[in-house]
Amino acid sequence: FPHAAVDMSTFILDRLDHFNVEMLRDHFNNTMIGNLDDEVTNNINFDEDSDEYKLVARYKDRPPSYSTVLRWVGYLGFKRELAKKCYYVDGHEYPEQLKHRAWFTDEYLRVLEFRSHRFVHLTLPEVTDFFDSLEDDNAKEMLDKVKHAFKGDNGEDMFEFHVDKHERLQQIANEKYGAFGGRVSIRKKPEDKPVIIFGQDEAIFNAHLSRTHQWVLKPS
Repeated sequence: FPHAAVDMSTFILDRLDHFNVEMLRDHFNNTMIGNLDDEVTNNINFDEDSDEYKLVARYKDRPPSYSTVLRWVGYLGFKRELAKKCYYVDGHEYPEQLKHRAWFTDEYLRVLEFRSHRFVHLTLPEVTDFFDSLEDDNAKEMLDKVKHAFKGDNGEDMFEFHVDKHERLQQIANEKYGAFGGRVSIRKKPEDKPVIIFGQDEAIFNAHLSRTHQWVLKPS
């Protein structure tokens, strides 16, 4: 059964970071032996006197022991070694990662951002008072460029700002809408539901979480 060896090798490689022999033993007893039994039963080339039929029948009655499966793992070219520090491969610039990053950035800024409670709506007098309170002319010029004009429910001139564009905008949003205030964008599509986004920059692992030994595939 050469394909059985391929199945076992694939099973190990897919779980190499946490593989143990008992996992392969369970996989053989619960999955592979059934498939092998179907193969020898439904194949006219395997009669009851064939070695293949007898081998499968034996493992059905007496599943392989831990030591037997351990030998199989060795025959497949795997060995257990001390876990060693190795080079970290940075995949940030892989082509598929760059493609996904471009898609995600566009989705985040053009769709998800408008569905988040991160905007404040001001009337024209409120915008005038806000701009008059700023001492930095560069900040005024920047805010004037990024504001989004729209008509309010009563036809009045309204302006939308993202709360991150200036620290005072978050304070205004808190005063208008409550602590950590903000509202979804007027540019959100009517059919889109509001979202709350949680981000994670880096993963944190416990000390000594890694195993002292690990299975590796010996070079052929």
